[in-house]
Amino acid sequence: MDSVNNRVGIGTTTPSSPLHIEGTSSGPVPLTLIKDADRFPLDIVSTEAGAYPHYIRFYRNSASPAANYDIGTLAFEGNDSTSARRGYGYVGGRIIDTTSTSIDSVIFFKTTSNNSEVEPMTISGTNVGVGTTTPNTQLHVNGSLTSIGSSLFRISDSTAPGGYLEIHEGTGVANQFIPRLVGRALGTGYAGRAGLQIIGEPGEDGSDDEAVVIVGRTSAGGNLSNANILEVWNGAGTEQLVVGPSGNVGIGTTTPSTALHVVGTVTATAGDIVVIGGSFIDDGTTLNVPDYVFDADYHLKPLTQVKEYMEKHKHLDGLPDMNDKKGWASLSMQDRDMKLLEKIEELTLYLIQSECRKRYIKCGK
Repeated sequence: MDSVNNRVGIGTTTPSSPLHIEGTSSGPVPLTLIKDADRFPLDIVSTEAGAYPHYIRFYRNSASPAANYDIGTLAFEGNDSTSARRGYGYVGGRIIDTTSTSIDSVIFFKTTSNNSEVEPMTISGTNVGVGTTTPNTQLHVNGSLTSIGSSLFRISDSTAPGGYLEIHEGTGVANQFIPRLVGRALGTGYAGRAGLQIIGEPGEDGSDDEAVVIVGRTSAGGNLSNANILEVWNGAGTEQLVVGPSGNVGIGTTTPSTALHVVGTVTATAGDIVVIGGSFIDDGTTLNVPDYVFDADYHLKPLTQVKEYMEKHKHLDGLPDMNDKKGWASLSMQDRDMKLLEKIEELTLYLIQSECRKRYIKCGK
């Protein structure tokens, strides 16, 4: 006891604080606090109003601390079913870099799993690591991540919190789950063009790799039989484009029956529609085949009248001229075919008439 400085020493004759307890490496634990019923084993009370009114310090007095040097640890220990002493959890501080110009340290959390000590979480500066002791981002997870809630995961920018990427449950129905990915853009110009951008960068050679792959399959990894591989909806939830289970693509239909099945008008601007190894086939429901040319009451214009029209207009009667692009564009392919067939049938009649005149016989028209 140091009565001059009002200090008490246990295990030391030179106490440096009001209560100074020292132990030895081979001796018992320097201080043991046993909790009584309904009481705390230790109260720390401060009446100061400073920045650190309650302060517990772990100080390791070493002239030359090494890297990865543990400063102090709060240990949570107890006995197992065999009364053997076990460590169940630890929180501690560790020096990482000991140079005077770059002092780095971490706070670590340890638990035990299958009788082995693991370090599931580490705080280094402003970075938090889960499953890693060297986090290099503000949240660094090495392993699986599970989040439970209506909004499972959201990424946003602190300067534009109204824009985000979110993963959440998409059904809104209890005991059901569909993961939904939502991208919301914020801003004008380039920033506001797309709610979600998907960019795929294949391997270095790029020869056998794909930039973006979408796989539709059963939960067992097999091919689909009824469900579509891909569907594109509008805001009202109506399918605009589908890729069926066999790979058929449907536009304007949810049940494509051919490789490309379009319900609606197809427009090709400044390009060609090329058919290789096949042909355009009309369903025949709207065809107006010009066999009326062979009816007895069909008016076949005299060739002199046809000649006058051609000399004046530079094209056949009933067909647009070469400068009438709108006229040609307004005709479907089947309409064009039928108009050409009409001219061929009229030409056939003119040839028959010419042959009859040569033979001086009556051939009808």
